Amino acid sequence: MNDKEEQNKHPFIREKIKGKPYNKKKIITGVFMALVFGVIFGAAAAFTSSLLTPIFNEASSRNDTFKFPEEDSVSADAESSDAAKSDADDMTRDTNTSAVEEKELGAEDLQKIQDILYGIGDDAASSIVSVVAVSSDTDIFDTTYESTSRTSGVVIGENKKRFLILTRYSVISQAEEIHVAFSDAAPINAKIAGYDKYTDLAIVRVAKSDISDETLNAVEIARLGNSYVVERGDLVVAAGSPMGSVYSVLAGTITATDGEYSNTDCVYSVLSTDMPGMDTASGILLNLKGEVVGVVLPGSLYEGGSTLNAISVSEIKSLIETLSNGENSPHMGVTISTVTEEMSDEYGLPGGVYIKSIGENSPALSAGIQVGDVITDMNGKKVTSAEDFMTQMKACSSEQTISVTLKRPTGNSYTVVETKVELTGTL
Repeated sequence: MNDKEEQNKHPFIREKIKGKPYNKKKIITGVFMALVFGVIFGAAAAFTSSLLTPIFNEASSRNDTFKFPEEDSVSADAESSDAAKSDADDMTRDTNTSAVEEKELGAEDLQKIQDILYGIGDDAASSIVSVVAVSSDTDIFDTTYESTSRTSGVVIGENKKRFLILTRYSVISQAEEIHVAFSDAAPINAKIAGYDKYTDLAIVRVAKSDISDETLNAVEIARLGNSYVVERGDLVVAAGSPMGSVYSVLAGTITATDGEYSNTDCVYSVLSTDMPGMDTASGILLNLKGEVVGVVLPGSLYEGGSTLNAISVSEIKSLIETLSNGENSPHMGVTISTVTEEMSDEYGLPGGVYIKSIGENSPALSAGIQVGDVITDMNGKKVTSAEDFMTQMKACSSEQTISVTLKRPTGNSYTVVETKVELTGTL
């Protein structure tokens, strides 16, 4: 059978199947709806991106953790401290021998020494900034006006995107805006990275992208020295705003190193000088190498405020790192002091850390800790000094519950008390 006969036998094979006719109205409607949904989804994506980008950027900045370089680290290790002090003693003996062999210093020689000391302060200007806090206030006529407060800051570190500046928290705590000026450069916006109200220290950060190339090349990070080897009689320089005005400089001598600054949950060594002190003082204390050995204490925070005093920088290095990274320090809420052998012999106190005061609504108060108690153990670790207490606190995190062993006075003896303290954060 040929093909033609086959087709006649099956006539349906000859049928031509036609395609469904196009519906122009539906096509136009579909294209229009696709465009509408595209615009909606595009707008939603842009809106979501605008919301999430700052969050991702903030998370990225948090991951850019700041830590002092190893070469700048200051160790409290007794052996290295003793070795450094021995070197300092040798230098002092050599200096004294030279002074005896040479003629008596005249006025011109003293002026040269003064010039050298103030030169150290001038060199530190590349690490000093002006910090301005701006806020709104109202006068007696209920008229709003802009109020500004000014202090100094020191560029203490940096990460990939920002400079980190150490300054006074009380000056910027209520600020609506914070501006930072590098030397003669124009002010730029800054934000608080972290703060500690008990030491009146804060870290503010400024974006490097907001700073001109010329200023970026001129900024220097302050170098930390070892304040554990600073001794009475050492020459030092105060830079920042020791006299209340930014970029002021003072030169003087260390008069004592055994002072203490005690506040909630902290006790730090204080370096005292013969330089005049002020309630508005801020800045840093430098050794003859231009290294930071102390952070100036405002006179309002320390009893010896008539002269300039500074917290030992070696003891607050970890605090500076914590503030720089925006981390929350653990808070118990006690003011303490070490029970020394003399105190133990005179008052019959057990060894440990004596509780001098307790903050209102503090974790310590909630845990039943009382003034006069002596802390002897924290989390199973023996506590014999304020340094031990602070070491244990640094090892904890905010919101952590820790075990504390106390000795509480009961008549002529002491009773051991075990308690749990739910720490909070300082921020």
